[in-house]
Amino acid sequence: MTKGIGSLIALTDRKLQKYYSRVTKMSVQFSKVSNSALSFFVELCALIALSYWGIHIGTTGLLKITFGILVPLVTAFVWGIFLAPKSSKRLYGWMNVCLKLLVFGLSVVALWVTGLHSIAVILGSIVIVNRFLSYVWGQQ
Repeated sequence: MTKGIGSLIALTDRKLQKYYSRVTKMSVQFSKVSNSALSFFVELCALIALSYWGIHIGTTGLLKITFGILVPLVTAFVWGIFLAPKSSKRLYGWMNVCLKLLVFGLSVVALWVTGLHSIAVILGSIVIVNRFLSYVWGQQ
């Protein structure tokens, strides 16, 4: 009787280990997908922040509209050429990191300069966590 119970416990233990292993793999995969989605969201936030800054620095209505459109447009153009995953001119390594740091850093500074200090701190914090997880998980 003891041998039967021991075998049953060992079988149940192996099944639980397989289940937990599968659940762990699924939750890591979900976390990676969520971090990729967060990367996209943060990129959009950076463009919005730069647009807000462009509107804020304009002195007349026409300049506000022009800067509000051109600043994020130029940023998106540069991002598309040098940082987009499928770009033929994509930068790798430290150059990629430096350009992303420049774009995200400028967007945080733009929010700070326009007086949105708390939003700048929140965006900067999210960018740091997102970039760290991207580096750890090889999502460059």
